[in-house]
Amino acid sequence: MGTKANKRKGSKVKAQTEAGRLRGLIEGVIDTQRRGGDKARKEALEALRKFQAGADSPELRQQAVEARVAAQSDLAADRVRLLGEIASRLNTP
Repeated sequence: MGTKANKRKGSKVKAQTEAGRLRGLIEGVIDTQRRGGDKARKEALEALRKFQAGADSPELRQQAVEARVAAQSDLAADRVRLLGEIASRLNTP
């Protein structure tokens, strides 16, 4: 029984770590949106794509997809607002 509890605890810690990493990536995308620069924006979107491909949690993969879609919105104000909302849903300590 202890082994299952340890695995659950380890999975929870890993999910929190991944959520924190995704939040950092989203904040990076927001920063590039505000500063401009096409190359930096492409790099930030690529980082989100790589996160999405490697994330263990389906919920975090979905959040990464939503962040990528939001980051590609036509209106800059919408991009920042939507990305901020997605980041706020990632409840990390």
